[in-house]
Amino acid sequence: MWRLSGLAVWLVVAPSLAAQWSAVAEVGRVDFHGGAFDTSSVADPATIRPSPGRAYSLHVRRQVSTFGVGLGVLYSSTGVGAEGKNVIVEEKGVLKFYEVAAEVLILLAKPGAGGALRLHLGPLLDIWSLTGEKDRTRVAAQIAVSLDWPMIGAVAGTFRAGVALGPSAWLDDELPDGYERRMIWRRAFTAGIGLRL
Repeated sequence: MWRLSGLAVWLVVAPSLAAQWSAVAEVGRVDFHGGAFDTSSVADPATIRPSPGRAYSLHVRRQVSTFGVGLGVLYSSTGVGAEGKNVIVEEKGVLKFYEVAAEVLILLAKPGAGGALRLHLGPLLDIWSLTGEKDRTRVAAQIAVSLDWPMIGAVAGTFRAGVALGPSAWLDDELPDGYERRMIWRRAFTAGIGLRL
């Protein structure tokens, strides 16, 4: 009987002993596509979308063997662009983008000594803040991969690439005649420093 009790205690305690906390700070670029589409022009349809911008993010992760969980925040200050086949018009600095991410982490491989290639999946809470307008909140989803490699002691370098998909940031009454709202998808590329806690 004591062996079964000991096994039960080990199953509860061992994962927490093996778990590893880490914090990652990153900077990079986000590119947005979609948002609103001009349905009145067949020859040269235009889109209204958030402009590409620099992104800053912070993630806290807890990894237990192959699986883990994470919580992250991202910020970008950008603008609004209208893009046709041959012309792009942008108004810079009028849009701020805040994001909160809840992630499931899956360890895909361990390249080299101490390296880690991970898959990130999960929902996003996006807040779009347009100058002079009310903030709007959207729920989106993401998939990303990250590569960590050890540097010195508990410090590691990290690179991350991902895509996300969510509802349009615009409201119907903000769009010119002939435009319809479309899903926004974005791609992000970031690099940074991680610290094992």
